[in-house]
Amino acid sequence: MKDSEFLKDNTLRHRIWIYLMLAISIFIISFQATKENLSIQKNSDTIPFILRGSVEIFDSPDYGIYADIFQDQPVYKTDSLEEIFTSSKINWDKPMTLLLHLDEHDCSPINTNFLFYLDRLGARIYINHRLIYDSKVIFPSDYYLLNRNTYWACFTSPGLTSKDDIDVVLVTHSKYKIKKAVETTINSCQISTEPFILDIHTFRSTLLVIFAICGIVLGVMTIIMYSLFLGSKIKIPQLFYFGALVVSCGISYITDFGISNFFLNMSSFYRTLEFSKNLLVAGFFSMYLQSFLTKSRVKIIRTSATIIITLLPVFLLFQHFAYFDLYSIVDYIQILCLIDIIITAAAIIYDGKCEKYQPADRITVPTTIIALCYILDMFTYSSSHIPDAIFSRIGILYFVITQCCELLDYLVVIIQRTAEAKYYRELAYKDSLTHVANRTSWNERLKKIDADLVTIDSYGVILFDLNNLKKVNDHMGHQCGDEFISSACKIICNVFNDCEVYRIGGDEFLALLKNYSVSECDRKLMEFETICGKWNWEHQEALFDMSVAAGGAVFDFSVDNSFEETVARADAFMYQCKLEMKGDDVR
Repeated sequence: MKDSEFLKDNTLRHRIWIYLMLAISIFIISFQATKENLSIQKNSDTIPFILRGSVEIFDSPDYGIYADIFQDQPVYKTDSLEEIFTSSKINWDKPMTLLLHLDEHDCSPINTNFLFYLDRLGARIYINHRLIYDSKVIFPSDYYLLNRNTYWACFTSPGLTSKDDIDVVLVTHSKYKIKKAVETTINSCQISTEPFILDIHTFRSTLLVIFAICGIVLGVMTIIMYSLFLGSKIKIPQLFYFGALVVSCGISYITDFGISNFFLNMSSFYRTLEFSKNLLVAGFFSMYLQSFLTKSRVKIIRTSATIIITLLPVFLLFQHFAYFDLYSIVDYIQILCLIDIIITAAAIIYDGKCEKYQPADRITVPTTIIALCYILDMFTYSSSHIPDAIFSRIGILYFVITQCCELLDYLVVIIQRTAEAKYYRELAYKDSLTHVANRTSWNERLKKIDADLVTIDSYGVILFDLNNLKKVNDHMGHQCGDEFISSACKIICNVFNDCEVYRIGGDEFLALLKNYSVSECDRKLMEFETICGKWNWEHQEALFDMSVAAGGAVFDFSVDNSFEETVARADAFMYQCKLEMKGDDVR
């Protein structure tokens, strides 16, 4: 990336608001996790879940294959679950699909575990005609537990009430003891708070854990890098938003793939993460891209993303204090996030293609791809053939990889430019011979001191003038003169090591004193004169004497109207000292 416009920053007010919303959300989620962890019971604590309702039985095409319960006609109906075990009209040796309409059922609190025993059966569960569980497909909230050689299935309850329509579909996998298996399944349903350990698909989930953790670590490192650059006064807001996006994607993978099953059974906490990741991914996706936009589109996307992020702590507070069911609005939140992503993608495409804006044009392709992936997921969301949001995951992965490479290239350019800027600044503000600040730097410093009327009385100044430098240059050569200048500068820096030293002319130096009294200034001048005499004694073979005139002054409100007048008084004292030392000669 070579376009300097990539460095556009956001308003401070906007960033502070985002930080505040994230802090509130993290606090609520952490509090919820801590509270739930402390309340988890380590031993089994189950409550029977009594099923009552009607039954429809369909002929399956084969064992393990569900009949089309929405199109086929049932071969048997009954209004009582008990009748299917006593009826002689049912052939338990044939492949069949059983549809249980639970018209009457107990309430199941939100975020509790619903367990049932499966043996020689497959199961699907619909709540309000929406598929939320399939024993053959791993949904985000599914668990599998091997306990005492029996197969139990479990899914997290979204909060069941007597008003919810629950349909349980069972399919036979074999013809042996199917009647007993169905009876056991119906009678074994229970609510449990027992912690579970994942025993199935461990290898796949381990890889996903590693992948998600790597993403979170990458995001955190990017945010830390943003903070380091900020301390160096280099503003790259894209680093923060990209890091937050990658962390959100890592959380998304943890919740989407059921990686949380490796840990304690904090169901409420994980379902909160599952809800939060939609808002976080969409919000930071828009915030990252809005920094590439121009004109009014920046404000539109920034406002949209801010609303998305602000909704997170609002809903979390509702959940905590009003016992609000987040599950009931998941579909609406996904639609809202989709609209936000589509609007952001449209703005990027317009800026990149219509406005011919180079920064936006560079990310048009990955932005378009991720928007199309989210649209595809919305169409396949209700499909039992593609139950997972696989397209958006692929799109996010592609987007993160491309932008990571793009940001790395840009950081290389920034580091090179920073090094070049530092080099040229040193050329402009530092003396190449002595490596102390030069006249230009002193002029800028003097303006700041005069402007700071509150602390101006704490400053003083000492001026130095090298005697006979011209004679040294004329008779001994400029190399010897340079040695004279460098040696004098070293002595000044050593004696006034707590002061700022400037070379303000060919043979003139200046030391800026801070919090010095007049007596301390005089003492330092005497120490400097002593060090110069000591240098001449130790360097008797030198071709020149260390002869330096010096004069100092401390700002005094009763005498000086500005710090320039203080400098002028120091210059007068230095000139008087130079007249007294005028007899020094070159050896």
